[in-house]
Amino acid sequence: NVDAMLTELSGLTQQCRAELATLEQDTGHAAAGAISVSASAVASTADDAMSAANAANAANAGDSDVLQPRLAQLQALLDESNMRAIGVFSEIERQHGAALGARLMPLASHIGQLDFKRALSACRALRRELEGKPV
Repeated sequence: NVDAMLTELSGLTQQCRAELATLEQDTGHAAAGAISVSASAVASTADDAMSAANAANAANAGDSDVLQPRLAQLQALLDESNMRAIGVFSEIERQHGAALGARLMPLASHIGQLDFKRALSACRALRRELEGKPV
């Protein structure tokens, strides 16, 4: 998951900054200053990547023009017990998983068990929920 990797990168950046502060105290400002510039560039890149991922997740969550047709395709494949549903679900999970969060769990569980009948029901419920209709 991209968000998890970016969060880990951010944590590592924090650790690097703490280590650099110790290095500056131990070796003097000249050597640590050069390393600090590099660490700041990494931190800035990590922060930019985190912001971009958050923006993408927000866009994906609200982008029903993309998500709803994919869910409709998944629903049709599940209705036919077509194994291609696994690949389509994987794409949906990759592109929209972070934004949809736990709402994908029932569908993921049923597809993982190859229980396409229950997955179909979960897919329909998710589509209704995303359309703002009663589930």
